[in-house]
Amino acid sequence: MDRPGRKLKIGILASTNMTDGQALIDAIEEKKLNAKITVVISDKEKSGALKRAEKHHILKQLNNNLIN
Repeated sequence: MDRPGRKLKIGILASTNMTDGQALIDAIEEKKLNAKITVVISDKEKSGALKRAEKHHILKQLNNNLIN
């Protein structure tokens, strides 16, 4: 999927620290990846993922409605 000039929109689901997501954040900030993380959703209010999203001004959402 080639989309020259258009940013890929990424949403992340995370329940812990989102350390893998930091690699995406770094690549975007270093202009190595033409993308934007539009939202980080976590099921844990105090997750590192939500703190990391806030630090990088990414929309964050808590969703603790789990489906069994």
